[in-house]
Amino acid sequence: MNKILFLLVLGFHICAFAQESESNTHEHYKGVRHLKDNRHPSAAIGPFDINKKLGLENYLTLSGTVGLYYQTLSNRDKPVDQQQFGNAYALLKMASTEWNGFQFALAGLFNGEINDHKDSYKRAINENGPILAEIYGRYTFSETSLTVGRQALEWIMLEDYFEGIFLESNDIEGFSLRAAWVNRMATLDPDDLVTWHEVSADNDTDGVYAFELEFNQIEDFTLSAVYYRSHGAFSIFGTRLEYHSECAKKAENDFLVEFYKPRENERFDNDVEQDGYIFHISDTITIDKISVGLGFISADRKSGAGSLLNNPWDPFDEDTHTDRPNAQTYYISTEYSYSDHLTFAALYGISTTDEGDDEEGTFRELNLIMSYTIRENITLETAYVKCDTTDGTREGFDKVWFNLTYGF
Repeated sequence: MNKILFLLVLGFHICAFAQESESNTHEHYKGVRHLKDNRHPSAAIGPFDINKKLGLENYLTLSGTVGLYYQTLSNRDKPVDQQQFGNAYALLKMASTEWNGFQFALAGLFNGEINDHKDSYKRAINENGPILAEIYGRYTFSETSLTVGRQALEWIMLEDYFEGIFLESNDIEGFSLRAAWVNRMATLDPDDLVTWHEVSADNDTDGVYAFELEFNQIEDFTLSAVYYRSHGAFSIFGTRLEYHSECAKKAENDFLVEFYKPRENERFDNDVEQDGYIFHISDTITIDKISVGLGFISADRKSGAGSLLNNPWDPFDEDTHTDRPNAQTYYISTEYSYSDHLTFAALYGISTTDEGDDEEGTFRELNLIMSYTIRENITLETAYVKCDTTDGTREGFDKVWFNLTYGF
């Protein structure tokens, strides 16, 4: 552990002290380079602007994503049949243009089974029909917006579809504020669909109160704090620090450290040992079209991650082992942009946990991913995932998936 932490800090300092004096623009760094791209069907305008075609640009915005997803998964440690399923899906969104600060939006998700072996599709997709993914009203004043209804979120601890009341503000210079009360959520991925259900524990009816504050006054430096509370169930505290530096004309460094700790409410008979935590540190150096990153993740000895609502720390495609009791994970990642249309990425990590024979379980996961933009609005992603485990753990598998999307 000391060696990898030394390498992370060394990479951070090399770029920090080599930073050029002139200011450079760059994309806001949102954490370690996750190979697990966000495969939520997101409605985004493509090069074919249907709104101009229909003459609606002054009144409505129509957008969407149409996709085909297919995967196979073989369990190498258990005598079971290979899992296979295919899913055709479409997300269609209609949003009004803003009028005196008010805006309304509606989005529907449609799924259809195209292949199912041994009920694999039914286990992954629990609703083979239309789903009301988003419906909300929003009022915006200056740089503050208040939203009521269902919407897709990409917050630190809320990253899916949620129903509730949401406040986002950038009106205070140097700060970004996000606050919410959420009561229901849905996971609407092409490979994992869980329809709308209660967010908080079964013994709680008050939903979850969310608060995230980001300090970004200092250029290239972001410090975030999170606090979540589900009355009578749990609370979550956390912080994240991100630093981006330009080492040279074509060299950049991205440093990240984050820590999250839940606290269970024992008054409702929750096991007090569920008060877990997650610590994550990573450093990624990018030179021209190639990036290399190192990372370390540590989970609580007795309870792992505990009751956390999201896993922003986890870079793996199959995020099944970094949050287990006493999990210690080391990983290395690399990414190569061959062109503006073709990108290759790889990640390899080892996790040790208190499982398996003599409570010394080991997980070794390899991710190989390719993303190819066939045309400006057509993208193909494919991945091979291999996970080896010790004999006592018996959770090894091989997985291949393809995801073809068209955005308009």
